Parts: sequence; structure tokens; C-alpha cells
Amino acid sequence: VYGKYLSESGRTLFGVLLSDSSNPFFGALADHLRDAVYGSGAELIIASSGGDLCRERQILDMFVDLKCRGIFSCVPVLPEQKDLFTRYPLPIVSLAEDPGLEDIDSVLVDNRAAGRQVAKHLLGCGCRSFAYITTEDHTEQDPRLRGYREQLLQKGISLPEDRIGILPGSSTNARDLAGFVHSLLDRVDSQANTLPVGIFCEHDLLAVEVIGAVRRYRRRNYQIPEDIMVAGFDDLPVAPLVQPPLTTVSYRYAAIVENAYKVMADRLSDPEHRPVRLEIPSSLTVRGSTKSCL
Repeated sequence: VYGKYLSESGRTLFGVLLSDSSNPFFGALADHLRDAVYGSGAELIIASSGGDLCRERQILDMFVDLKCRGIFSCVPVLPEQKDLFTRYPLPIVSLAEDPGLEDIDSVLVDNRAAGRQVAKHLLGCGCRSFAYITTEDHTEQDPRLRGYREQLLQKGISLPEDRIGILPGSSTNARDLAGFVHSLLDRVDSQANTLPVGIFCEHDLLAVEVIGAVRRYRRRNYQIPEDIMVAGFDDLPVAPLVQPPLTTVSYRYAAIVENAYKVMADRLSDPEHRPVRLEIPSSLTVRGSTKSCL
């Protein structure tokens, strides 16, 4: 109803498509987008699909009906959705996700470099074995994992498939995560010279759950960071509050949004605009979940 009112008011509208509105990362992006757009006199219509592909299609259709000028998308483009996004009539700028489509602009973190950065830090801290935990089911295309593996391989260390935890769905499932972590620690417990273990998580919410899962492991009282080191991604507000505080990849959310809005403005004003892929640099904020050894 509010969207229809805005559409009929004659204001410039932009749509924002989220996969999970409860995730603080997407909330932060939406807040920064709201500031950027309001400053130009435009309005945002924000909608979340909850990971439902049918709902995603409905939202995109709604944005067309509301006469939005363009769309900021924060959802991954799955293979079954590529045709929808390729044929979509409105300009799309993808935020924090690589759509893998030539006709869509994207602004995201340099994930591959970030993965290398985390591996370098954990290696420098003396970790002898490593793991990676994600909610993605297409790890062969995961640039964070790729960078992480590349840096480890430079030191002659492989990352076997049984050290990669892939959780079902897009949200954090504490039971599935604890199952992987405890299985990992069982293997560590039965092998010599495997400590400390470095665990890199796709995002901070997973890392927080990993810290809890390590504490609940009963066979041995592993300590963080002496035995197990944990690193996350996004530097969410929870990262410095968890105990021990979380080491995480950080970057300027505002930089993603500012660049995305510039790209959208250029696409709308320049008939010769060519889609771009901009990567924002990141840094590693080292806290107590790993050792300060860089």
C-alpha cells in the first residue's frame, strides 16, 4: 500500500531486494542505501524474499508495477534465476553478491583477497590445521574459500573436503553447525600435531556459533584462541561483544553503497553505460578469538 502511494506521488523510487531482512549485515546495507537515496530526494521500497525464489520473482514484478527506476539486489543469482535477472526490464546493481551475469553491475568486497588475508593471519599465528564453514552450496565458486585455499597451498597445506562445513539453507542452523564442529574436533583429538586449528567462517554469525560449539565440546576442554582460532567476516556489531571478541574481515559498508548508487546514477543517465564490477578492499580486525601475531 505504501509503495503504491509513493508510486502515485510521482517520487523517484528504487527497489531493494534482500534475501534475509533479519540479518544485521543486510540491515546495515539498507540503512546506508536509505541515507544515500534520501539525500537525492528519492525513496526506497525494501522487500525480503526470505530465500524463497517464487517470492523473489513476485517482488521483482512488484518493483516493475510500482515504476521503480532501478533495483539494488542483495541476493545471490542462482542458476534457475539467471534467465529472470538477464531479461529483467529495470537496471540492477548487485550489492555484496557477484551475480555472474555480464549485464548486471555489481559492487562487492574483494572476497578472494580477504580469504587470503585470513589464511595468512592464521598461518602467522601458528595454526597447523584449518577449516572453513559456509552456508553456500556452491563452494567451487566461493571466492573467499578460493583465496583461503590459495594462501594455504602456498605453504604446502591442503584443505580437504572434510574440513569444509556446508550448512543447509541461508541461515545459521546451530545444530548442524555444532555437529560439524564437534566432528572436526573429534578428528583433531585423535591426531597428533594438529593444534592450533584455524576456522574461517563465511560470516560473523556463523563464527559466533562456532565459538559456542567449541565451548560445548565435551571430550576435551579446548580453549580459544590457544587451541582453536576463529575468524569471521563483515565485522557486525556482535563481533566485539562476543567472548572472546571476534577477529573478522572488516570494510566500509558505506563504500559499497556509495559506489553502487554512483553506478546506478551512471546507468540511468548514460545510454552507453557498460556494466562494471567494483571490488571494495577490506582489512582484518584482529581480536581475541585469534592471536595478535601479524
